[in-house]
Amino acid sequence: MTEDASPIAMSKPTVRHRRRGGRNRLRATAVATAIASATAIASATGAAAAPGTESAYLLRAIDEAGNVSADSAAVSTTRPHEVAAVPGADAVVDADGDGDHTSVQAALNALGAGTAADPVVIQVNPGTYRELVQVNNKYVRLVGAGDHPSQTVITYDNAAGTPTADGTGTLGTQNSRTMYVKGSDFLARNLTIENSFDEAASSYANKQAVALLTQADRLVFDNVRFLGNQDTLFLKSTTTTTPNRVYFTHSYVEGDVDFVCGYATAVFDRSTFKLLSRGSKSNNGYVAAPSTDSSTNYGFLITGSTLTSDAPDGTFHLGRPWVTAFSGAKGSLVIRESSLPAAVKAAPYQDWSSSGTTYPWKDSFFREYANTGAGSVSSATENRPQLTAEEAASYEKADYLGDWTPNLG
Repeated sequence: MTEDASPIAMSKPTVRHRRRGGRNRLRATAVATAIASATAIASATGAAAAPGTESAYLLRAIDEAGNVSADSAAVSTTRPHEVAAVPGADAVVDADGDGDHTSVQAALNALGAGTAADPVVIQVNPGTYRELVQVNNKYVRLVGAGDHPSQTVITYDNAAGTPTADGTGTLGTQNSRTMYVKGSDFLARNLTIENSFDEAASSYANKQAVALLTQADRLVFDNVRFLGNQDTLFLKSTTTTTPNRVYFTHSYVEGDVDFVCGYATAVFDRSTFKLLSRGSKSNNGYVAAPSTDSSTNYGFLITGSTLTSDAPDGTFHLGRPWVTAFSGAKGSLVIRESSLPAAVKAAPYQDWSSSGTTYPWKDSFFREYANTGAGSVSSATENRPQLTAEEAASYEKADYLGDWTPNLG
């Protein structure tokens, strides 16, 4: 076959599929016929790989006499994730430039506020968006367009100990957030919100690293993943005495120390929590640190959910009361009809200590009801207070949400 031979009649490319992160390396051989270029071969063969798979190809050409060419230079391609159009989208965000904006914040800034009858809908295509996001406007919907929330990731890596831009101090916990929602009637769906700060590798004294900070009423997170370590979710309210309401459903939250904290009223419905090990044989962390105002018992509710853990048995607390958050803070946590792992301690609630003062957890409101799993108990003990059936009737999802029914449409 001469250098100016006609287009390839038959090729036998050697294919190496490499999933991102260097895992699951596969080798296969595929045949493509009557394809005129290496690029065409790469596109056709790559279609057999899973979405998001990076593929590298070495091509050999065979002429009619059976002569085989030397290997070509490597040809690489990545099969894109499937994109499902979001009905009624007002704008599309695409990290590769195939939309109206390449960042989530740019779309938020451009579109402004919606209304109850006509919310602003932003479609976020699969990809990784390394940015800080702040939602200031009301009636905004942020919807990932992949077939799994892990495909659309909003991430940043600030921590409380991260130096400020001017070098005069550190960010502090609140300013470490990746996303900040200040506009009411917001919905996020089918995406991941992550704080990727490397807690284990850092020498910072203050390692709180917030993925999501909220300070608005009537917020919905449907099929959203929240990744972090300490203070993954920081749920605030516009005032301490009138808690804002936040509803999480079919979502995933992971962390170690106080990874759900704050004084909003929050319901976690049919969701999953991952209690991450810090490598300790005695204390790997606390699920919740509520600072609910003493005027209400409706702080955090975990219902119909599953708690999992990679920590050793008996090394994880369910909660402690963050009573020094503000004057009048008490703390309220109810976990009901959920599965608890063996990692949960036999005495899973701990006092709060600050500046030499200890604040007993029993002065706050920590209750369980009808839980299952290796970390649950069948009846009340001194360290595991349970709701009675009569009391449980007053701690349902509707009691926490009041006059609001989340709109998941």
